[in-house]
Amino acid sequence: MQPDLLNDSRCFKKIIFSPALAFVLFAVLMFIIFNRIPLMPGDDLIVSEMHLKYKFLDYMSYRYNTWSGRLFTDSLNFFITGEFFFLWKWLCTGMTVAASFALYKWVTIGKEMSRTRKCLFAYLCCLGFGIINTNVLSPSVFWVSGTTSYLLPFAMGVIAFTPFVFTLKNPEYRTKTWLKVVSVLCAVFLSFSQEQVALCMIGATVATLIYLLIKTRKVNWFLAALTAAAAVSTLIAMSAPGESLRYAANFGTFPLYQFLEIKQKLAVMAHYTMNTLINQSYLPLMFLWFASGWMLLKKTGKKGLKALAIASIVVSCVMLLRQINPADSNVFGIYMQNFQQLFTFNYLSAQSLLMPSQILPYIFWGVSLLLIPVNFWFAWGRSERSFFYSLIYIAAIASVILMTFSPTLYLSGARTAHLSNMLLLILLYFMLTQFEKPTKLALIIICIAAIKLIFLLTLWNETGFKLWYGVLDVSSIPFKVTY
Repeated sequence: MQPDLLNDSRCFKKIIFSPALAFVLFAVLMFIIFNRIPLMPGDDLIVSEMHLKYKFLDYMSYRYNTWSGRLFTDSLNFFITGEFFFLWKWLCTGMTVAASFALYKWVTIGKEMSRTRKCLFAYLCCLGFGIINTNVLSPSVFWVSGTTSYLLPFAMGVIAFTPFVFTLKNPEYRTKTWLKVVSVLCAVFLSFSQEQVALCMIGATVATLIYLLIKTRKVNWFLAALTAAAAVSTLIAMSAPGESLRYAANFGTFPLYQFLEIKQKLAVMAHYTMNTLINQSYLPLMFLWFASGWMLLKKTGKKGLKALAIASIVVSCVMLLRQINPADSNVFGIYMQNFQQLFTFNYLSAQSLLMPSQILPYIFWGVSLLLIPVNFWFAWGRSERSFFYSLIYIAAIASVILMTFSPTLYLSGARTAHLSNMLLLILLYFMLTQFEKPTKLALIIICIAAIKLIFLLTLWNETGFKLWYGVLDVSSIPFKVTY
């Protein structure tokens, strides 16, 4: 009897601590969430009627010549917001789980891990996105039109970049045939879906190819062909006649954008970039500052580097304090009101440069953002890990800066921060694999994410579905900007 009970207990533990169970439960949760999301007034309902007005090829020609080269996104919108809307929740669930599984393979392949630790990272890769600001998730993940422009392109980008990650971890890796086919298809479809994600992926693939060429003195022809396919497809998409028409039409939201001087454009770039990173990506950054600082603290014995590590941890604590709402106490309320000024980024004009209170946030957070990659290089030196982590971090920052080259930078809302938030999370996942005991920090992230997602579902059940667009505060910008 006792041996049977022992075997049953072991079998039960294998099921509970199985990574497969994590993905099954995650698939169920996401299907429930997507099933609660309706077509919303505006873009959703407008696009949902296109199949009644146009034939498919006519609609593709119309969009390509009058609006954009996002042919794959427009194809999805044509079908899944119309008569095949019931397929939308299945597609989003499948792609979300597929991307999460790909990320799980990224962080676990080639590493000796216990079953429990693998299970921990499976839940982390599945649920981690839940810590992203709701203002970012709502229009990019929990909105039908948002998923086709942000969620699905990101998922395709993760799958397409998978052979590059595997090759970075093992230069002798040979991509399997099925993965070659899938990654090429995802790269091409991505190119005709979302320029922000496509350009960041192409930049990352080029940087990876150069690094591998320098290291191995060999050209990986499949990875080079994949990069070329993505680049050519993106060029075709961005050369669509409709792109110039859409760009010109969008000047209506920022009429003076094309007439800004260089210093004014730089001021707008700084305002948008810092607001997006610090006020819309705060939790991923907070955990990154702590993780990179803690890792450096454990690896170094030098006083100067220990001070650098402690500084990173202090910055994460400062970011944590921004979540505290002022109490009723007048003294504490005034203190927190002044403290919150550290998170307020005003447009930098010639006059504001003479005001320390307006310059301080840019200096403090600008230096703080540099701490993360600096920690990598001091912790691991000139290694593949430092290169790869820095590559992800640079891509996250670049994806935000890229938006400042469009007059729609403020019109698009917080959804454009989805890519940068996800890249920061991926970096965080990799960081946690370097911890000897990542359980506590990983569980904190998982719990915060799970609670947020469950709270969102509960809120929808009680008050009905709600969409947050997450626009930035443009009150300090001396130009007319409309949403």
